[in-house]
Amino acid sequence: MITALNIYEAYPRKIGRRKALLEIERAVRRLQNGECGQKLTYKEATAGLLKATKVNGESKDAALARKNGDVLDRMREKEGAARESGTLIFERADRRIDSPVGQHPRKLFG
Repeated sequence: MITALNIYEAYPRKIGRRKALLEIERAVRRLQNGECGQKLTYKEATAGLLKATKVNGESKDAALARKNGDVLDRMREKEGAARESGTLIFERADRRIDSPVGQHPRKLFG
């Protein structure tokens, strides 16, 4: 049987455990009461929530890995160019990441 702790452990970003477990239980209760259109049993609600958590976690991990890979590639290119020309690298001047991953919500929505 799937518990709130299983769902918490599947989420990639660990936040306050106690608060997260309470929110997971609230989400399960909302699903049981028919928030998604039909009433679900506890087993169905926890299974669906676990599946959604895993999909969400995988997409965040993949986005973060792409972002980190891009940054590392640019750094390697700059280091190679700096060695050839003997110039210093100013990382902050041209480091503009247009990806919304990891940005503050106020920056995303104005």
